[in-house]
Order: sequence, then C-alpha cells, then structure tokens
Amino acid sequence: RSPAVDTATPEPPPRPVEITWPQTEKLGHCLGLEIDIRIRVGRKGEVLRVEPVSSGYPADCTQAAINAAQRIRFRPGTVDGNAEAMWTQIRIEFRRQRR
Repeated sequence: RSPAVDTATPEPPPRPVEITWPQTEKLGHCLGLEIDIRIRVGRKGEVLRVEPVSSGYPADCTQAAINAAQRIRFRPGTVDGNAEAMWTQIRIEFRRQRR
C-alpha cells in the first residue's frame, strides 16, 4: 500500500497585481542587487508571511526587500479552480528611480 500523494498543483500560482519597489534614495549601496523573497499568499491575495531566500546581502537591503514584498498585492493562486493559500517567490530588484 502506498501513501497518499497530494498531486494538486497551483493553476495558476499567485500573481502580483501591484508592486511597490523599494525606495533607493537612502539605499544607494543596494542599487543593482536582486534579492529573492518567498511569500506566503492567502486565499484573498493578502501577504501572510515573507522570508528572504537570498543571503549575504547587507541587512538593510534585505529588510527593504522584505518591506517591499509585504506591500505587494496579489491575485491568489488556485487549485482545482479554488483560491488557496500558497507560497510563491519573487525577485526584488533595486534600481534607480525614474524621474
């Protein structure tokens, strides 16, 4: 007898609908960095939890990426047509602000 395996896959996974990128005026040393962040997205598209995936970056750059990730608005992921809480990953890029 084999154990039950959950074969449900997200279709589609959570998708950002609005991203506020980090303000770089005070984080000039972060420019050019790309920090990967894991985000637990709830059934209503809300951010439930944020964790850095990338390591070795200055702490203030990582915290700015976490803060930016917490402000992202998502369209929730679905399984079998039903919205479900699930993890997704996004890359936060530190770029010069366009004027």
